[in-house]
Amino acid sequence: KLLAGDHSLVLLYHRGTKGATLDELTKWVRPSMRTNIRRTLENLTDTKDFVHFDGLRYFITRFGEQEVEKRKLITV
Repeated sequence: KLLAGDHSLVLLYHRGTKGATLDELTKWVRPSMRTNIRRTLENLTDTKDFVHFDGLRYFITRFGEQEVEKRKLITV
C-alpha cells in the first residue's frame, strides 16, 4: 500500500549499510513502480535528502531513517 518513494525508503532501511544498486531496487519494487524508479530515487536523493547515491549504490541517510521511523512505515 506504500507509494513508490516510501516503498523504496523501506527497502533501503532494511538494507542498512549495505545499500542497494538500481538493479536490485528495480527487482524488489512492484512492477507498477519500475518505470519511474530512477525518478523516484532522484527525488529521494536530490529533493528530500532521504537517500545518498555514491555512483553505484543507494543508501538511506540518517534523515531518511528518521522519516521511516517517524511515519511508522515499518513495524518492528
